[in-house]
Amino acid sequence: MFFAKQALQLYIKYVLAKSFGDYPKTHRFSVLFELLSNVAVNAEKFYEENVELFEILEDSYVGVRYLGRDYSRSTAEKMLGVLDKFKEAFKDVL
Repeated sequence: MFFAKQALQLYIKYVLAKSFGDYPKTHRFSVLFELLSNVAVNAEKFYEENVELFEILEDSYVGVRYLGRDYSRSTAEKMLGVLDKFKEAFKDVL
C-alpha cells in the first residue's frame, strides 16, 4: 500500500514537473489530480471514479509506515489495479 501510493504520486508529480517545471510538495491526491487536469482532460473524471481508493491510499501512508496497519491482499490488489489503470489512462502524458 505504501509503495503503491508513492508510485502513483511520483507518476503524477513527474507529469506535472515535465509540463510545468515543478510540482506541489503535497501528498494529497485531490490537489495533484486538480493540477493534472490542466494537462490531461480525463484526470478529474479518473479521480472522481476512484476517490474512495485514493482516500484509502492517503490514510495507508501513515497507517502502514507508523502505526503498523495491515491491509488485506484484496485491498492491496485493488490499489495496484488503480495504479495500472492510471498508467493506461495517462500513457499519453507519461
